[in-house]
Amino acid sequence: MKKTDATMANVQSASGDLKAATPHVKNIAGNLDESMADLPALLAQAQTTLYGLEKLTDQLRGAWLLGGHKVTRHNRLDPEHVQP
Repeated sequence: MKKTDATMANVQSASGDLKAATPHVKNIAGNLDESMADLPALLAQAQTTLYGLEKLTDQLRGAWLLGGHKVTRHNRLDPEHVQP
């Protein structure tokens, strides 16, 4: 019986929290929409940055001063040429 009372208290607490959060759902959804709108541009910038870093590390690996050799990559598409 004690477990049942504890469970009911947890359910009442959860429903109270849900009731308190419900008025804020529209604001949360609006903020989420605004944030999601910027995501494609952010991902494109991240891919371009990573491509640049990859080119830099390849150049550093191939630097004669560091005892490296030329690194070649095949079948790679430049992120700047990718279009949705």
